[in-house]
Amino acid sequence: MGDIVNTASRLEALTKEYTAQLVAPGEVVDAAGAGLSAFKIEEVRVGGREESTTVHIVDDASGLST
Repeated sequence: MGDIVNTASRLEALTKEYTAQLVAPGEVVDAAGAGLSAFKIEEVRVGGREESTTVHIVDDASGLST
């Protein structure tokens, strides 16, 4: 569980870098079936990991449905 928590913490830190409300990894978005394809998608390197990760960057989450 340590790697998961570390990655989540690094992704949370990216919200400040991108001034976004949410930065979600592509694997989570796909598994949840969330409709985030309209938002910016980038490949980022998360500290402590060698491979890059696809993330969805949501600037304003108020329009997301629950």
